Amino acid sequence: MDEHVSITNIGPVFGNLSGYQIRESIVGYVYQFFNHPLPAGATANIYSGVGHPILGEYDAYWTNLFIWNHEGDVARLYTPGGILVSQLPCQWGNPNHDSKATRPSS
Repeated sequence: MDEHVSITNIGPVFGNLSGYQIRESIVGYVYQFFNHPLPAGATANIYSGVGHPILGEYDAYWTNLFIWNHEGDVARLYTPGGILVSQLPCQWGNPNHDSKATRPSS
């Protein structure tokens, strides 16, 4: 079983996730991006746990620990300056789940 967080560059320009962080809301796990290019329209999948697939061009492997296994877990994406730019409650056990990350209100 794999777990992952997906981040898609929905903007029109090439981006880089360097300095961004994915933070888990219950235990406080943090994944730090280092020089992680992400072209317009591309998706980066950040895997944790065991049994993950072969990594794609923009994918990364975080840890063999299961990160997203607590009731109420929320994946949050922060800029290098610590600003929350996206968050999504975790959904497990539902292969047909198709959620969009939410942007915090300004």
